[in-house]
Amino acid sequence: MNNIPEKITTRISQGLKKFQPIIVANKAKDVNESDTVTLIIDILSEMLGFDKYNDITTEHNVRGLYCDIALKVNGKIKLLRVCN
Repeated sequence: MNNIPEKITTRISQGLKKFQPIIVANKAKDVNESDTVTLIIDILSEMLGFDKYNDITTEHNVRGLYCDIALKVNGKIKLLRVCN
C-alpha cells in the first residue's frame, strides 16, 4: 500500500529524470566536494521540498567538526552529513 501522496511521487519521479544525467556527468568529471554539495542541496530542495535557505545549512559546527550539510526539521537540526 502506497501512502505517499501522488504530488510527492510525481515530484520525485520528475526530479529523478532531471538529476540523473547531471549526476552521471558529474561522476564522469569527478567533480569536487563543493560541487557535489551544491547538487545534493538542489536535489533536497527540488525533489524533497526542503527550503534551501531555511531548512538546509552547510559547514555547521558540531563539536569541532564541520558537517557538509545539515537538515533542519521544524527549525531543529535533525540530519548531518559530516566529513573530517
